[in-house]
Amino acid sequence: MNQSLIFYFNIMTETKMGETKKSDAPMILGIFGFISAIPGLMCTGCLAGCTSLLGIADGTKDGAAVAGIFSVFYLLLFLIPAVVGFIFSFKTKKSAKQAGTVLIVCSIILLFSSLGSFNWFFGLISVSCYLIAGILSIKLNSKS
Repeated sequence: MNQSLIFYFNIMTETKMGETKKSDAPMILGIFGFISAIPGLMCTGCLAGCTSLLGIADGTKDGAAVAGIFSVFYLLLFLIPAVVGFIFSFKTKKSAKQAGTVLIVCSIILLFSSLGSFNWFFGLISVSCYLIAGILSIKLNSKS
């Protein structure tokens, strides 16, 4: 088990010719972060529906409109960084510093949106995956 973790999280590996080969760890962590964000998106979507229903139950059209706008705001605040982080996780080998910076920014936005929408479990898994992938990607760029 320990050997497999060392294999996946090596930043640089030596090849036979003395060249350095970049690791796939940031890309794998980005994919895993997006996969773990999918149930979080479903939970945030359910929260959006429940909030608009609570606004309708209030009896005023203004309450439903405000609740609907607020819930869609949190849904988009969770969806956009998850998709952008997924896309930039594939760019970690070509432009590692740019992709790492975008992954770190996406993890910060996901942190605030997951805490604000009470989506702690799945949101924090995505945050940690994107944050580790961003740090590894930037370290990969500084060592090459």
